Amino acid sequence: MKTREEVSTFATAMEGKLQKRDAYGGWRHLPLEYLQEKLESELRELFIALKYESRSEVAGECVDVANFAMFIWDIMRSQPEKREGILTRGSKEKAHE
Repeated sequence: MKTREEVSTFATAMEGKLQKRDAYGGWRHLPLEYLQEKLESELRELFIALKYESRSEVAGECVDVANFAMFIWDIMRSQPEKREGILTRGSKEKAHE
């Protein structure tokens, strides 16, 4: 299967941001609740950037959103013990508000 140019370019941008943070030790040790909160925060930042920031800022926020989504995806596929009950009761209630 050939990877689309757009996907490859986006993945390269994701990797670039990840490499800048390599010293922090990755994401697999982070709680899913924290990653969920960060994803929500990055999504809010993207929406703000879409209204008020340059194309470059919007592109950077897109990469941040994608990276946090990828962190959750990676944990869910690689750590079967975290697949069930990933949200606490409080988080579920908050999500439905």
